[in-house]
Amino acid sequence: MIWTPLLPLFALGASAAPGIAPKPVTIPLTRRQGLTKRSHDLEWVKSQGDSLKNKWGGSGNAKRASGINDLVNRGTDSSYYGSIAVGTPPVAFNVILDTGSSDLWLASSTCYTGCQGVPTFNAANSSSFQNLTTAFAIRYGSGQAAGELGSDTIQMAGFQVTGQTFALADQVSSGLLSNPISGLLGLGWSSIASSGATPFWETLVKNNQWTEPVMSFFLTRFIDINGARSQEPGGEFMMGGTNTDLYTGDIDYVNIPSGQESYWLIPLTAIGVNGVNTLGSTVNAAIDTGTTLVGGPTSAIAAIFAQIPNSEAGTGDLEGYYLYPCSTSVTITMTFSSRTWSIDPADFLLMRSTNTMCVGAFFALDLSGSAPSWIVGDTFLKNVYSVYRYNPPSVGFANLSSNALAQNALGGTLPSATIGSSPVTATAAANGAVAVPDAKQVATMMGRTELGSSAKNQVKQFVSAILMVLNPFPMPTSNDKKERGFSRPRSSARPSLSWRAIMAAIIFALFASAMFKWVLVGIWTRQPLEIVPGVAGQDKWCGKYYKPGLPAQPPGGDFPVPTTSTKPLLRFECWPGLRPYVSGLDSTGSILFSASVVDQSPGTAFDPLKDGPVFRVSAQIDGKNVTPNSTLSSNAIIGEDKFTWSKLGITPRKDVYNLTCTATSVKSGITFHHSSTVTYLPPKPDSIGNVVQTDGRTGALLVPEGDKRVPILPFGFYTGFGGYLDQNLTILDDIKSEGYNFVHPVPTFDNATALELVLDRMEELGLWLVYDMRWAYKNLTVVRSEVESVKKRKNILTWYTADEPDGWEDPLDAPLEAAKLINELDGYRPVALVLNCQDYYFSKYTASSQIILQDTYPIGVNATWSTVWNTPCTPELGDCGCDNCKGQLEDIADRVDQYRDRLVWQGRARDAVVWSVPQAFGEESYWPRKPTHQELVLEMLLAINHGSLGIMPWIDNASNLGMRSGVSPLAKTIPALTPYILGGKRDISRPKIRGASRVDVTTWSTGGKTLLIALNLNDASVQAHVQLDQATSNPTVVFENGAELVKGGNSAVGIQFRPLSSIIVLL
Repeated sequence: MIWTPLLPLFALGASAAPGIAPKPVTIPLTRRQGLTKRSHDLEWVKSQGDSLKNKWGGSGNAKRASGINDLVNRGTDSSYYGSIAVGTPPVAFNVILDTGSSDLWLASSTCYTGCQGVPTFNAANSSSFQNLTTAFAIRYGSGQAAGELGSDTIQMAGFQVTGQTFALADQVSSGLLSNPISGLLGLGWSSIASSGATPFWETLVKNNQWTEPVMSFFLTRFIDINGARSQEPGGEFMMGGTNTDLYTGDIDYVNIPSGQESYWLIPLTAIGVNGVNTLGSTVNAAIDTGTTLVGGPTSAIAAIFAQIPNSEAGTGDLEGYYLYPCSTSVTITMTFSSRTWSIDPADFLLMRSTNTMCVGAFFALDLSGSAPSWIVGDTFLKNVYSVYRYNPPSVGFANLSSNALAQNALGGTLPSATIGSSPVTATAAANGAVAVPDAKQVATMMGRTELGSSAKNQVKQFVSAILMVLNPFPMPTSNDKKERGFSRPRSSARPSLSWRAIMAAIIFALFASAMFKWVLVGIWTRQPLEIVPGVAGQDKWCGKYYKPGLPAQPPGGDFPVPTTSTKPLLRFECWPGLRPYVSGLDSTGSILFSASVVDQSPGTAFDPLKDGPVFRVSAQIDGKNVTPNSTLSSNAIIGEDKFTWSKLGITPRKDVYNLTCTATSVKSGITFHHSSTVTYLPPKPDSIGNVVQTDGRTGALLVPEGDKRVPILPFGFYTGFGGYLDQNLTILDDIKSEGYNFVHPVPTFDNATALELVLDRMEELGLWLVYDMRWAYKNLTVVRSEVESVKKRKNILTWYTADEPDGWEDPLDAPLEAAKLINELDGYRPVALVLNCQDYYFSKYTASSQIILQDTYPIGVNATWSTVWNTPCTPELGDCGCDNCKGQLEDIADRVDQYRDRLVWQGRARDAVVWSVPQAFGEESYWPRKPTHQELVLEMLLAINHGSLGIMPWIDNASNLGMRSGVSPLAKTIPALTPYILGGKRDISRPKIRGASRVDVTTWSTGGKTLLIALNLNDASVQAHVQLDQATSNPTVVFENGAELVKGGNSAVGIQFRPLSSIIVLL
């Protein structure tokens, strides 16, 4: 709960007195993913034509139902939506912004058909809602929506209308709605409003609430590049003005014919096709942001395509469309009044129907009565900046600026469905009166809760808030890894007494602060004390709301995926052979080099023919030459230059040294540069128990074994401490005997004596320790205390800071600050953390961590509908226990691949590695069942196959017995696998598979032998043949879990798989 003084809150928002217009307000739009324009989108194309016919096929300018532009969630540019907030307290919803209709329409919480998965409005939760008890029914050709009219407070980016009439649908035909869109906001004139109400925008402009009586649109265009998300930034809708950064030149206005203020209807004087005008006379055209296509009379559409050679009329599902050769670049122009505007050929191309024929975005539509003969939708509007002016009634267009065109790229930050503060308010009333609430009313409308006037009650609630902070975590009642909404830790105990004491100290410090003084002043002067409510438990996970009734909104924090270059790039890298080097252990060092030809960043423009494949490389540490020039080839094979620290004149220190490298083409002389860092630490002090280094070639951890350092493939469980390890030390003996090489005790560690006994026994058994500070890592004082007390241990494998900080939405820099402090206090062991989200501030949360774990839990989940919260799960909403997953084993492989790719794109792939957290639990929360032992083995090996260098399942504890022992046979094979998976000069391959799908295979070859791990992800028996580059002989089965070898041929391995089985073979 956040305590805040009243007046500063008000200063954050806009306010206006009657007759004083505030500044224009910009609303970011979101677009759904654009078409990749393939034939399997035929259903979508048909739906767009049907939508256009159903929406505009009515009777002219008569009051009509608000036509909705088919809200099926397909990969299209058809839907541009923004956010409004409805009710008191306000709840945000995404709605289509539609200049072709005039009513606001939302799905109701009482909807009993056709609204599943859609955020709905619950009138019972709004104190300002009024039921108008007027039935309505809206028809859409073959579908309909029905319900009642009501009125409530509507907000949009700082503007507010009280008493706005809108429709609540409780019966919707299948397919009319889909998440994340809940309805439609009409931006047409009041004369066509089916409800008879003045539209939201018109109330504002009539009451002089805008700086200028205009609203404007900029719509982005999908660029056909792989990697588009289901939603992309869609441009901008501005109320009360225009954004001069988004257009150039003057706005060319065309007046609406006098007396026809219904649609945004303007004269269309010409349509050009490759320079030929096909329009015989001037006609009226409605400008409609809620329509994808351009629709016109059948004869006029035929005349357009008659000018395109080899075009033909569509049939069947494509009736009304025309097809034309995809190789033809079609230039279409539209002239309004006297100004001509062009449509980009990419917008005219709606979809690729076959390999050679494409579908045009102009559709045959014969409207009757006084309806406009042409409907001009987003196919045209993406090419201009469009402005809708109230007085004089007109539509204006302007050319897009370079700033606008640059926004068409993929991967931008998605706008959030937010609720503004202190909105400018108008009242929807017959006389048009404007009611501007005072500051107090505004605060209430914004969802702030005013306490009772009694000073006694205020003190009571303030003390209650203090007690909540002093004891923030309820006692867990299950072993869920996370329980959203209850702030439940992944542990079996409350935070320690020391932690609560620190929190108490913070609270008492607040008593002496100015904030507390303000609270006392508010109480004793009997001024109302206001509280901005904090999240009850937690309302978001991975940046997305997940509780019923909360709005869908893009979470943001997307990783910026680099574009694919059309020209080759050279990725030249250099990095140290070990991290860290330690004086006393390492008298020599080495610098590793690699050069490879790539098509994504990081990389520098490179001409393979001109520059050639061979380079001379050199390196400097802190300006001192490491070695004379050596040669390197652009084949991605790692080169190495060794040196002696003493001869180089570099002395050990805690701070890193700068490493700079140059590669010079032997053929052309062009140079390529790279920089990195080298760590050369002083000898390990006695207060540090051991040294764990990272192999620069493989990313493997190197641990001491006698006088040697050997690679370790960490393989062990998160293990409950309270009620498990602290009760029975022999569990550690069992873990060791079952083949596991480390233990990750899960805090809290309330019993300090038991913790020391556990850590002592682990050292005696030779079990490595992952030391977990999940509940302390944000408090650097506690981190310092814990590190100082534990760093003497000789078996620390890695420090572990944050546990799912991206899910909990911890401060973005909290893991970084903790890692920096740990490296300052220690630095001889690496730092790790685990992320839960698919894509939420990855770079921020992982900064300075050398080990990044992913915990994708797909077993048993419903990946599209939350069985816990009864909400849909989409990229913008919901929590199904596995973020943005499909609910299959491949989710694990995808997540590992994504995280590893991001490290490459960041230039961190030589500095950080990915480990995995397989799901070893169930029968709780989102996960109705536990994985079988066969599935757990598949999870583990699938992660290894895709590059995970450590395996740490969640969880082994008193309530999850049997999972650890059930996969012990695999644990016992890890020492035999390690020389191949972590070998310094191994060659990794993903061979081709014949005879079956969903069979995952990786091979590691070194020293003339090949290790093969093959997995059947099907819940059915299959036989597969693995194609290898060399002949196979004398295969040895190292491990099998339901699979066996069969005859496969000289260069192939045949495997007969039972369902969900696996096999490891040495060739």
